Amino acid sequence: MRFLDAYRMAWKLLWGHKKMWLLLYVCNVLFALVAVLPLQRFLNSELGHSLAIGQSLGDFDYTFLMDVLNEYGGSISLILNQAFVIVGLYWLFSVFLKGGILEKLVGYLKGENEVSFWSGCGKYFFRLFRLAVYFGILQGGLLFLMWMLFQSISGGLSPFELESDRDWVNTFKILMPIYGFLAMVLLMLHDYAKVFVVKLDKTLLFRPIWMTFKTVLGSFVSCLLLYLLNVLTFLVVFGLYYFFQQGMVTTTDAFILLAFLVGQLFVFGRLGVRLLNLGSVVAWQWEQESTKLFNNDRVI
Repeated sequence: MRFLDAYRMAWKLLWGHKKMWLLLYVCNVLFALVAVLPLQRFLNSELGHSLAIGQSLGDFDYTFLMDVLNEYGGSISLILNQAFVIVGLYWLFSVFLKGGILEKLVGYLKGENEVSFWSGCGKYFFRLFRLAVYFGILQGGLLFLMWMLFQSISGGLSPFELESDRDWVNTFKILMPIYGFLAMVLLMLHDYAKVFVVKLDKTLLFRPIWMTFKTVLGSFVSCLLLYLLNVLTFLVVFGLYYFFQQGMVTTTDAFILLAFLVGQLFVFGRLGVRLLNLGSVVAWQWEQESTKLFNNDRVI
């Protein structure tokens, strides 16, 4: 059960890098402040401090929504464009930070405790960025393939050529689990490839990608079980957050503050799960190498 050993070691790695965990949280908070504060000022200047917006949040008011869209349609379009830019910048920021995370985790298991987090961020940024683009293309290709299969199996998208709308539903039920599984496998391969990029320290990505497919496909069940264990950990964290959020009634300042603190704890926990996932991949590879060395010594 090597995947369980890797999972336990990942928790040790996470606990041994508490400062990095806290640093990631601070970086995310600072990014959110830089991104949100200008947007908040813009909303206040455009929409003012009207109580009508707050009063309409509880129930859907179609008339009020249409009035807002007619009056502030241009502003809302600008806000949406800015939101897309913010999401793109956050993605780049996350890729940047992953270089430092993996540099610390891989260096820790190698006994190199003095490696610099920020130098790792800069050193591996463009390699991890290219890797993300490659796997993004694979994800896009998979989605396109599923789309083509959906049209082929269901008989097309024209409602006039369908015998029943159940054709769409049945095809979706068949293809969605297949797509979900394959997309998850690609995400898993991407995580292993990130570790190999840092571990092998190659500028060209062919060898890290080749080693990823060779290693994961050689122990596919163990890798998949480890990945599912990390997914289950995230679901537990999310479930706890959802449970506490449902039990809160934000009617007073104290409850609003408590809801904010619970939300920040969820962000902190989500970052911890992200570190745990990468740490489990690093630990699993370390376990693989240790096992091979042990077997070689026995042969000798």
